[in-house]
Amino acid sequence: MLDGMPDATMRDLAGRRVRIVERGTGDAVVVLHGWGGRIESMAPVIDCLSQAFRVIAVDLPGFGASPAPEQAWGTPEYAGFVAGVVGDLGVDPADLVGHSYGGKTALWLAATRPELVTRVVAVDPSGLRRAPDARTRLRRAAS
Repeated sequence: MLDGMPDATMRDLAGRRVRIVERGTGDAVVVLHGWGGRIESMAPVIDCLSQAFRVIAVDLPGFGASPAPEQAWGTPEYAGFVAGVVGDLGVDPADLVGHSYGGKTALWLAATRPELVTRVVAVDPSGLRRAPDARTRLRRAAS
């Protein structure tokens, strides 16, 4: 047990041993932490949402107490893992709430497996760029 999540347990999901917290009842909301994070980094979100939803949060493989994958994973692999968790828990489709890399993973999953996702809340997702403003476009066109 790590501090802050005494109800976290280790389970076998999506073919991996992972640390998970499940709280609340109702429609499923899967909460995804950012790169370098763990379940505890999403504790305020978990606490708030679990008042009205069934909240599922996992330490993604290689973070928190979940063992690392055998080789480096990118966004497609993490999204595939989340798809497996959603399927194993029988909560598809689910809402996804992700911060930073968790947001990027949620968006990837929604784009590639839309049947598994009802809604996405991406909080400061990594890997997304804003369209350049008019000044930047003019400067690029002039060079």
